[in-house]
Amino acid sequence: MTTSNNGQHKQVWVAAYMRRDDGCVLVRWRRQGDIDAGKLSPPGGKVEYGESPAAALKRELREETGCRLVREKLLATYDSPPGIIFFYRVLEWRGSIVNEEGQDAWVWMQPEAIVREPVQGSLARWLGMSPPRCLPVTEQ
Repeated sequence: MTTSNNGQHKQVWVAAYMRRDDGCVLVRWRRQGDIDAGKLSPPGGKVEYGESPAAALKRELREETGCRLVREKLLATYDSPPGIIFFYRVLEWRGSIVNEEGQDAWVWMQPEAIVREPVQGSLARWLGMSPPRCLPVTEQ
């Protein structure tokens, strides 16, 4: 899905902040050719035409991790150069994490370790880092 602002179209994205009870966050390295290549990123992706952000989150989690979304909470909406990002906290999910063919493996990392690495903008902001060019539209 794209949105228009002053004649410019922006892609609409969702991102999922998945955190275990031990504090570890689910991330993987973005591969070359992807937006934010070489950075740690949470699960997520594009919102398809006619799809709500919540429905896109559910679909992306299933496609990227194999997990079924049970309960989520919208944390914030960000306006970034590549598009509008709806950033969710996944409060509950079912299933085990699986890796997509052709993608780097998902890893559970402590936030203290993540902040020492290059990180995708919305995740960086949520972890208290100062990503450039990632402005909040709303924060819940």
